[in-house]
Amino acid sequence: AGPQPRARDVSRAAGYAALYWHFGIGDLRIDRPHSNFLKANSAKLLAALGHERSFFTMLVRNVTMEEADQLYPLLCLSVRKELDRELFQTYLMQALEKPTRRILLGYDGGIPVGFADAEVRASLSDCALVGCIHSLFVREECRGRGVGTGLLMNLSTQMKKMGCTLMTATSSRVNVRSQEFLEQRGFLRSQYCFTRELA
Repeated sequence: AGPQPRARDVSRAAGYAALYWHFGIGDLRIDRPHSNFLKANSAKLLAALGHERSFFTMLVRNVTMEEADQLYPLLCLSVRKELDRELFQTYLMQALEKPTRRILLGYDGGIPVGFADAEVRASLSDCALVGCIHSLFVREECRGRGVGTGLLMNLSTQMKKMGCTLMTATSSRVNVRSQEFLEQRGFLRSQYCFTRELA
């Protein structure tokens, strides 16, 4: 089977991948290793990491209207109901026209499995630009593969480029897994979120 890569080499590859996630804007590919080390050792590293399909096949990119058909079912799945398709198309078009809005799709093996939606807001109480995450969702059977983290890191990078110094996110009160995901990535519990229907 040949010599196996050392733990230090595996860690080095993970570090390159993390840097790629962190600094990428727009299209963010992990399936094109940008170092001679990864090009020469990717197969051995995948074997050592034990993944048949790893972060090297992931893609995170900004949504366009051409990808509305891929975003729509994920959005419906995230809210657990079928949304009005025409209204979705209208609001997506309006959202994409805003220069301070970012909507991302996350792909795994070429298949869309998650999305994120965020917007820059000028907060008077913080006297700062804040990146507000409206939604961050990954299909349940695809969680644990780093797609959610990739979406979040890409959003963080784009929000920072636009001048944000803070990021906020909301989670359902009963969605403990989502809360743990955010806390493990540096978010702190700060306030309650309330909703009210307007007649």
